[in-house]
Amino acid sequence: MEMATAYASLGAKVTIVEALPRLISSEEQFAAARSRMRLEALDVEVVLGVKATAVQRAHEKGSVTLELEDGRSFTGDELLCAIGRTPHTDGLGLEELA
Repeated sequence: MEMATAYASLGAKVTIVEALPRLISSEEQFAAARSRMRLEALDVEVVLGVKATAVQRAHEKGSVTLELEDGRSFTGDELLCAIGRTPHTDGLGLEELA
């Protein structure tokens, strides 16, 4: 979402595709709704609840097409895939801070 905001702010046409029924599903519902409103204010298209099934590049430096399970597809210059984050906190001694 951070990169979508940055690229949209710079004038790029951005579409976010999320397989889950809402953005940032690990956060509170109001935060997800507020984030979506902010993205849409930047003209970011948000597609929720649908999985990607295929990605194809036209040729070595050509456009990229993302196909979705519901039959829709999106074509653009580039594709950024973000599949989540995992904190790397082992060995930091966080359990000793409590």
